[in-house]
Amino acid sequence: MNRTVRIALSAVAVAAAPGAAVAKPVVKHKNPVVKVRTIVGPFVQMEWGPVRATIVVKGKRITDVRVTSPHGKEESDQINSQAEPLLRQETLKAQSARINLLSEATLTSEAFAKSLQAALTQAGLK
Repeated sequence: MNRTVRIALSAVAVAAAPGAAVAKPVVKHKNPVVKVRTIVGPFVQMEWGPVRATIVVKGKRITDVRVTSPHGKEESDQINSQAEPLLRQETLKAQSARINLLSEATLTSEAFAKSLQAALTQAGLK
């Protein structure tokens, strides 16, 4: 791009009369602003309660994931407090809803994957 600008400036300079002011050409950058969007998937019901995926997308890349899962019961709290960060990690790694399901949190994983796929579809991704 710099070479093109220099050639354009040289051509203008050669075409201008000696001593005349030379206008600088306007160079438009092709770096569009990449929009950051937050997309909230639907709640997907499972046996222990609703699960939802919320994704943050920059361009076509998932940059953050939040998992909303049932809490309030001792077993759910224990399982989901461990599952949520792993589901987030899997999603960021896969950049899709094709994630590894967690063996001790199968229902949560399946519901999350469905909500995630709906969010990705809404975002126009995969």
